Amino acid sequence: MDTDTRKRAKHAYRQLNDSPVQQRLREEAPCLVGAVHWNPQKEEPDAIRYELQRMKDTGFTYVRFHCIGPFDFHCNDDADESLDFTITDMYIDMAHEVGLIAYPHVSFGKFSASALKKVGLTEDEASSLGPGNDQVREAVRMRMAPVLEHYKDHPAIGAWPVSGEPDATGIPLRDDIEKERFVAWLQERHESPEALNLAWSIYPDKRKPLVDSWETATAILDGVSFENREQIATTGISRHELYGAIRDLVRFRADQANDWVRLRSEIVHEIDPVRPVFVGNHQFFINNAQLGWDIFQGARAGDCHFSSIHISWHFEQVLGELDRPIYMTAKMTNDAFKGGLTSAYETTGGPVQYSGGYGNHMDAGLMRKLMFSYLASGNENIAFWCWRPRPGGIESGEYGLVTLSGKISEWAVEAGKISGRMQKYAREIWDAYEEPELGVLRSWNSEAICLLEPMRHELRSDGPTAWSRGSSQQHMRGLIGAGRVAINSQLAYEYVTEQELLEGIACCYPTIYAPHVRSCSVELLEALLDYVEAGGRLVADVQFAFCDQWGKMHPRGEGAMLDRIFGAWVDAFHDARTRPLSIDGVPLQNFYGQIETTTAEVTSTLDNGLPAVTEAQVGKGQGILIGFDPARECRLPDNPDMENVLGRLLRGPLERRWKCDLPMTFRRSGDTVDHWFLVNDGDARSVALEVNDCRYSALTDVMEDTRVDPSAIDVPAYSGLWLRAEKK
Repeated sequence: MDTDTRKRAKHAYRQLNDSPVQQRLREEAPCLVGAVHWNPQKEEPDAIRYELQRMKDTGFTYVRFHCIGPFDFHCNDDADESLDFTITDMYIDMAHEVGLIAYPHVSFGKFSASALKKVGLTEDEASSLGPGNDQVREAVRMRMAPVLEHYKDHPAIGAWPVSGEPDATGIPLRDDIEKERFVAWLQERHESPEALNLAWSIYPDKRKPLVDSWETATAILDGVSFENREQIATTGISRHELYGAIRDLVRFRADQANDWVRLRSEIVHEIDPVRPVFVGNHQFFINNAQLGWDIFQGARAGDCHFSSIHISWHFEQVLGELDRPIYMTAKMTNDAFKGGLTSAYETTGGPVQYSGGYGNHMDAGLMRKLMFSYLASGNENIAFWCWRPRPGGIESGEYGLVTLSGKISEWAVEAGKISGRMQKYAREIWDAYEEPELGVLRSWNSEAICLLEPMRHELRSDGPTAWSRGSSQQHMRGLIGAGRVAINSQLAYEYVTEQELLEGIACCYPTIYAPHVRSCSVELLEALLDYVEAGGRLVADVQFAFCDQWGKMHPRGEGAMLDRIFGAWVDAFHDARTRPLSIDGVPLQNFYGQIETTTAEVTSTLDNGLPAVTEAQVGKGQGILIGFDPARECRLPDNPDMENVLGRLLRGPLERRWKCDLPMTFRRSGDTVDHWFLVNDGDARSVALEVNDCRYSALTDVMEDTRVDPSAIDVPAYSGLWLRAEKK
């Protein structure tokens, strides 16, 4: 790939989320560690000050306040009463007194009854009209403005969080107002009802078209049931004919959810242009379309993207596994807001017994692994749920940085120590970067299409919850498997979206891998062809571009787009359960394909002689087609042989920049200093770190401030190391 092409891609990358606020944040380089103060009942000022002082003394730099909003002290955000800042002022002033930055969650993005009355709307009308409506905007602003005006000059306020853990979005169109808005949305994307029919209909030449007017577009969705989100069912019309219509409806809902967040961000910027706006997400391993979300687009609605990462609640797909999924989730947090401030903002702070899906221990070693993974994945800020555990009910006695008797725990002490090192090396952390060797394509269109696919019998019980099982999760499993293989192969990687590739950043990645990316738009295929011709290396598995974003199969054959990218195509799809097959002695567990080639070379075969992997030289790059479904087979840590097969394909001709005996070893590079994070999921061991692309004059254990021999690095059991390497 030539230098100018790379430069243009890197420029596009830097422009993705650049803004004056981001430029100022990069100058200030905040590396903060915080905890949530949660107590929705009256508390004596001395007791509040005591806890905040303990946070500060332990090494934390900011506090997240919940349940202190001026609307109603007991978190009843529906209360319609005059604002009372007495309690809110007390908490925020006290944080300032002890030297903590305050991030107040004041729930000011909701409607108030008085504001709605003033603009002449009911709550249902406001919800249906949506965030683009002027009356709705004014109602939201009426609730937000008094709080922002009151605190915009307060020295303790560090940022304005305007969204947190979003709830699942309602999908069906509720009334005529929403139907009108959906039609307007369709009209922006489809030139006419005829064009819409061509997009949605798998039988566009039927005597009676699926869509013959804009009104038809909403009428055919009246019979769709969304009650069971494991699988969308329909009534009144053959379900297979509604893939395109349902996909666009879910996309409309995801766009609307992000527009609500964007509205609140804009109002904050109008009134307080100085402080950054924080927007949050969670459930990164779950099909976004299933929830009416698009996390990676929503992450770009503010000035910082943060995540909720709870061991107990967010790891259904990996059956409670910790270390690699923690890094993957933190990586998605960072990669969803490339180049901007990101934060592991609400993460597990203590042990868990019963709440959520899985329990967990907590000690200083696990705290190290968590925080080192957050830093290794590029997040500059960290926070924990929560300082003190709840006194009863759900989560009682859980998640606490303070023990049940009120002592500051060993893991809180460790977090405070790491916080201190983060302050010391804040400039280096902010200046550090990662040169990705691999881009892993996260495809919202594939999430939407998988949500619509029929439910296979063996998938009905392959996960513990409705959010983690079934056909809808196939692409997500592929993403997890691809992340596992990249980590274990020590390939520096990033998650990248369809939209980002269309914005011109593809050539930042020597290799792009598409794991179970079943749905691709023609525009995306054209962008990937340009990428390959420019010198990129595209690796795709058997499901790649099975259909377009509306569920219709792409053409196959000589000269079709897939042939132009790969010099080959999959001409038939098979299930390996009824004809066991293997590659290099490794059995296949899922689908495989019958590959036809034109210009591609068959580089590997299945044991029945069918092509397993093909490679074509296309322009300056390569298109590699895998005739089976390896990433999904690597979702869980029980298939190391397939991990090796996929790992070799992903690395390809790339020379190793470095090698370490500990798989979970990560580097953040700088011009003069590199930071290494080693995460150990087993017994204590001594490992060697071999670096091929630079030389170091000194290697230091950051936490102990001692020199380290790179040929014999002692890594403690179930813990981690943070190493600082000075370049020669």
